[in-house]
Amino acid sequence: MKRVIPILIGFFIQNFELKAQDTVFVAKHFFASPVRNVFNVGEEVYTKTGENLYLLENNEWNPQKIQFKKAYVFYKDGFYESDFIPNSELFDASGMKDLIPQRGLFITTAALKGSRLFVASGSELFEYQIYDHYSKSYYNTSIRNIYINDSLKVVSTYSGIFVNDSILLEKPGYSNGPLTVINDHYYLNSDELFQFIPPDSTVLLNNATNVFAGNIRKTVQWNNQIYSQNTQSINLLGDDFDLAPIHKDFEYLDLEAVPEGLLFATSEGKFLFYDGGQVSEIIDLGIRIRDIYPTENQIYLASDDGVFP
Repeated sequence: MKRVIPILIGFFIQNFELKAQDTVFVAKHFFASPVRNVFNVGEEVYTKTGENLYLLENNEWNPQKIQFKKAYVFYKDGFYESDFIPNSELFDASGMKDLIPQRGLFITTAALKGSRLFVASGSELFEYQIYDHYSKSYYNTSIRNIYINDSLKVVSTYSGIFVNDSILLEKPGYSNGPLTVINDHYYLNSDELFQFIPPDSTVLLNNATNVFAGNIRKTVQWNNQIYSQNTQSINLLGDDFDLAPIHKDFEYLDLEAVPEGLLFATSEGKFLFYDGGQVSEIIDLGIRIRDIYPTENQIYLASDDGVFP
């Protein structure tokens, strides 16, 4: 009977790099004698047992007429046999150990056939299905931001903040701005500013919000300092996250850092620039500017009436 266990993992297989994929345990394959190892010959998959060498053909393991005297068989410009598994042929299965249904991992080898992964370990052969593309649904939520790196995935919604698809943060209960990484620290913007310590801890930074500045929406780094976009001001954040406004008295909808300074925009349509000393107005569109998109050669403004370069 097949048992299916979905899990999100990232791992390496010799020359194959597999990251952040949905990998599903499919089945254990049975043979008349213990499995020694599994390996590829081009796109084909072979497995060596105590008695035979098998080739996978149309979902069947067909024994080959060629006979070997030693325990392990591999291929490099032809089949060769060995008393042991060379280090170059071993597979580090530590990243997917929870998916391998046995107590220990030892003398482990692996082979790929399309999206099918075969892992031989502890005299057994296991099969997995790897999905390069998949979807994850967050029902009844409004997703505001997705942050992904090699070891961390944070999905910020109005109904909760989800980490690596399995952890729901206790606080804050929602987020309406992006997760920001500054000097290896993670910051969550959720009306108030929180520092996020993976995988599931947060610390409230009390001074980053007040009645004059409004709720925090975004943090950026420029010139080795941290700046915040609040609903009613653009601010320099001090060492204790106290607010020093550089512009206020408008409703601010976006803030971006470029090498020359800070770009920010208002709901009234003003597009402004801060060079570290003063604020200057670049243009007044007269319509709500929702987002700023800096590129290498141009800056795009997303407004209620379309996109302006």
